[in-house]
Amino acid sequence: MATDCGAYPRPLLRSLAGVLPALWLLAACVASVPQPSRFESPYAAVRSAIAGELGMPVSLRVEQERRYGAWAYLSGRPLTADGAPIDYSATPFAEDMAEGFLDDNFVALLHFDAIRGWSITELALGATDAPFVDWPARHGVPRQLILPEKQ
Repeated sequence: MATDCGAYPRPLLRSLAGVLPALWLLAACVASVPQPSRFESPYAAVRSAIAGELGMPVSLRVEQERRYGAWAYLSGRPLTADGAPIDYSATPFAEDMAEGFLDDNFVALLHFDAIRGWSITELALGATDAPFVDWPARHGVPRQLILPEKQ
């Protein structure tokens, strides 16, 4: 059975005239929704996450970096954007730092995906223990990535 689309042009055009502005508005709303950032380096992903946690721009002093395939492990100290030590009294962690429940460090496990770039799988900011010891088992990464043998 063939359909003659030209038989009812006015009702069809009226229907489209009502729908098209709604579709345009929907497209504008979807386009304005913030999209997650695509990080080209593990440093950028960690720096962004720590800046969000501390509520200030930061830089990183990376003391350990290891990579295996699509995985990266970073550890070090967060610093202010100009490279000075963080004044934790000006952060949401002020009380924890004052009471000794926070150290000035970070450890991170990241994964690379060709579409999303680098994303954080685990991030521990200010850990006073070793939160990374179970990461190999939890995430199926080689133990050597996170806990290399002493040589």
